[in-house]
Amino acid sequence: MSSYFLYAEDDADDIDILQDVLNIHSKAKPMVCVENGFLLLQHLQQIKTGETYPCLIILDAKLPKLNGIETLQLLKSDDMYCLIPVVVFSSKLSDADIQLCKQLGADVIDKPSSYVQWQATLDRFISYADE
Repeated sequence: MSSYFLYAEDDADDIDILQDVLNIHSKAKPMVCVENGFLLLQHLQQIKTGETYPCLIILDAKLPKLNGIETLQLLKSDDMYCLIPVVVFSSKLSDADIQLCKQLGADVIDKPSSYVQWQATLDRFISYADE
């Protein structure tokens, strides 16, 4: 698979909306979805030598089993994954959590509430992938 987004999200509606926006975007990347941080780490560990890592990891902050911030901490402490850009995607985070995400090198983006905002958010995701 060429470069792709890896999205950890447990809300099927959010996955569907982002997939819809991806389907109409000219610079869209394929997207692989997992339901929690544990499955995201498992996905990364199954990537074989020579295969492509995701160009961007998108983490919902409020995930079951291993939440987005815990997953971010594990990603950034691992030499294999620490350079993959990460966005923490949430509808509500505390100031302390936002600060921690930024200290770990991740951006924090509020979940959009309208289709137009979803399109703008996707543009931001693509800008990370193009860096």
